[in-house]
Amino acid sequence: MRPALGRALKGDERALIISDALWRGVFNGAPDALGRVVKIDDEWYTVAGVMPRDFRQEVVGDPDVFVPLPVSGQNRESKSLGVIGRLKPGVTTGEAAAEMHTVAAQLAREYPQANGNWTVMVENLRLAFTKFSQGTLRQFLGFGGFVLLIACANVAALLLARFAARQKEFALMMALGANRRALLRHALAESAWIAFPGAAGGVGVRDPASFAAAVGTVLLLAAVAGMVPARRAARVDPLTALRQD
Repeated sequence: MRPALGRALKGDERALIISDALWRGVFNGAPDALGRVVKIDDEWYTVAGVMPRDFRQEVVGDPDVFVPLPVSGQNRESKSLGVIGRLKPGVTTGEAAAEMHTVAAQLAREYPQANGNWTVMVENLRLAFTKFSQGTLRQFLGFGGFVLLIACANVAALLLARFAARQKEFALMMALGANRRALLRHALAESAWIAFPGAAGGVGVRDPASFAAAVGTVLLLAAVAGMVPARRAARVDPLTALRQD
């Protein structure tokens, strides 16, 4: 991920990159923030860049400051670091793993005492964080689906009662020239309108893909829940309904 402003970090230089929030909150979004010198943990750093506004780092939250990792003079016996990277377009996880195994084999030959019994593992970041909890996630998904099913049944029952109480209204609409297809669209539109508050809850989702999925799911469930009541409302017999007291 390249900075939106400035440049990337180079080696062990005394420079840092700040988040867009820090840039706007502390430096008021001033372009001349680049090149300023700031003090962090008794060390002076030069601001080299600003990250894009939409940059998110979900593993450790959203840090405001990025500093280079000093590697010179590090003890090779230390194995406490994990690395997160992005694959080039068109490169698979398997290809990246094969290349990293080649690097690991080279390090084992060059440093047999420190790296002889070590290798590397390359895996999808999302799978790495969910592989030990997939069973629990499936349970939550199943429970959520069951709750949605109950909610759909309740909404369908309410709509059925609502449309049954409005039989004369629908019969009058048909007597004035509305066809059954128009009544079906009208009833489904009312069902979708009921779903709008639930769809609006998706506004709190900041990921566009999740937002689209939330809104689409709510509207789809509204259509499913309202289909049976809407079809029954569209089948009303105008003569019979208008003769009822």
